[in-house]
Amino acid sequence: MAAIQNSLCNAPERPVTAGSAVALLRRFYSQAGAPPPLIESIAADALPEVARSLLAHDSDMTSTLEQFYKAAIHIRVLRRERLHSLYLREVVLVTENGLPVEYGVIKIDLNRFPGEARQLILAERLPLGRILQEMQIPYLSRPQTFYAISPNRYIAEQLGLESCPKLYGRRNLLLNPERKLLADVLEILAPAQAGEFFEI
Repeated sequence: MAAIQNSLCNAPERPVTAGSAVALLRRFYSQAGAPPPLIESIAADALPEVARSLLAHDSDMTSTLEQFYKAAIHIRVLRRERLHSLYLREVVLVTENGLPVEYGVIKIDLNRFPGEARQLILAERLPLGRILQEMQIPYLSRPQTFYAISPNRYIAEQLGLESCPKLYGRRNLLLNPERKLLADVLEILAPAQAGEFFEI
């Protein structure tokens, strides 16, 4: 993998204090021996145009990315934990040809899924959004916060970046029809179109 030269990769990071999924990001960064990135909450209308189209909606991210890239999306699991019924994992979403399109962390309550769906989740091949679609599991998608992220070397390496551009993401809750939590997820997009999607 190419070395990352941008000085932002080595910039000092401030502690992450927002929300459950963002706290999970910090947990996995700690396990990797890396300081968490600087994350700033921003309004949806402050997102660059392409990032806004991919983030500011009430749909799952898997189908949104598949439509954008015109390719099936799969997951590459970096780390996982089981805490009773909670399944925590750190992942990179990739296209069929291996292009990284998203870095994310997710907390899933396995008890809120039928048995076959739980097996698919734990098999770690399909993104949760695809499982929800294929199993026809009803859900509500509720974006909570949008973020501008100044990445460090760790996240840049996971996304295959040769520099550390500003990235954009969101915290999203997936709920069942009774408004019970299915999953709490932090989704950070890889740059999609140079000069339009991100800043260097």
